[in-house]
Amino acid sequence: MSRAKSKRIKMPNGAGSLIRRSDGRWMARYSTEDPESGRTLRKTLYGRTEQEARSRLVVALSGRDLGTLVVTRGRALTVHAYLERWLATKRVRPKTLLRYRELVLNHVIPMLGQMPLPRLDSRHVNRLMERKLSSGLAPRTCNHIRAVLRNALHDAMREGLVTRNAAELAHPIPLYNIEETKVLAPDEVGTFLELAQRHPLGNLLIVALASGCRQGELLGLRWQDVDLDKGSIRIERTLQYIARGWHVLPPKTPRSRRPIALPKVACEALRREKREQAEARLKADKWSDEFEDLVFTNDQGGPLVAYRLS
Repeated sequence: MSRAKSKRIKMPNGAGSLIRRSDGRWMARYSTEDPESGRTLRKTLYGRTEQEARSRLVVALSGRDLGTLVVTRGRALTVHAYLERWLATKRVRPKTLLRYRELVLNHVIPMLGQMPLPRLDSRHVNRLMERKLSSGLAPRTCNHIRAVLRNALHDAMREGLVTRNAAELAHPIPLYNIEETKVLAPDEVGTFLELAQRHPLGNLLIVALASGCRQGELLGLRWQDVDLDKGSIRIERTLQYIARGWHVLPPKTPRSRRPIALPKVACEALRREKREQAEARLKADKWSDEFEDLVFTNDQGGPLVAYRLS
């Protein structure tokens, strides 16, 4: 079968050019200025169809004229290079950024990292998801990978680096047989409370069961946020161990700042914790006040290590 002849479409002056290659793909060319040297650069974009190449050309020319086009010299920006830059500048909570980095470095970059960013499409993302799923990765984790990539490509579109969000166009992995949240039966609650009484962290476990608080919310709880007379606590911050250090952070969402009414058993646990903490302070050679007034501490007044609670 003979290959199609190349074809050039005439465009207005300054509007670049569209060319159908002999392999059937379309190529768009345009000129822009190197912001560092002032020299004219010839840039090339590709598309599977004329419409795709034309759309990418329109976006690039619009970015050029508005001054928002990111100009790369030499080889096209790779997925790896872009994601590294994106992670370095993305403004999210530290723990969220760690999760983004884990998913990108462990899953996206090994398979897609060397691909030129503009050529990434939904087929590549679908193939990534399928391979990860077949390797035993949980469907929910696969969808988290897609969500992070979608977030990154959304920012790339705003910069004019891509014309479509390949992850947005890719198919999410269906979530089958997801177990419903298990609620403890009354007799199980009784057993839990009985066992908690004998556990070193029993007071914290009882408050966690009664309040439904996140781990970081309880680690960051201060006595000034506890009102035992009213039987309530107020969540104002979280305490998280990130990158070998403790960080005081705001709650996950604005609505996470909230008062929580506690049952009698949880108030009793907090009273016990207050007594036990006072005794531990007297016995300790040194007591840390770095995080001020924490409700739940280790034997030296420092924060509890999160992995002990998991």
